[in-house]
Amino acid sequence: MQPTDTSAVVDALRANDRFVVTSHENPDGDALGSLLATHLALQALGKDSVMVLGGAAPLPGEYAFLE
Repeated sequence: MQPTDTSAVVDALRANDRFVVTSHENPDGDALGSLLATHLALQALGKDSVMVLGGAAPLPGEYAFLE
């Protein structure tokens, strides 16, 4: 990521209070972990964050808390 890209992300985080966090279709464990980590980081910053999974995503029991 170029410094200007980082600045754009920081600017977007500062300028907005509401975010929708999503992943690719049929997410695997890495995608679900990234989704949850981003959601929790935004909440820690005091932002309103909603996680959205596109399509039917069969989740193993370990991820049932995301439903």
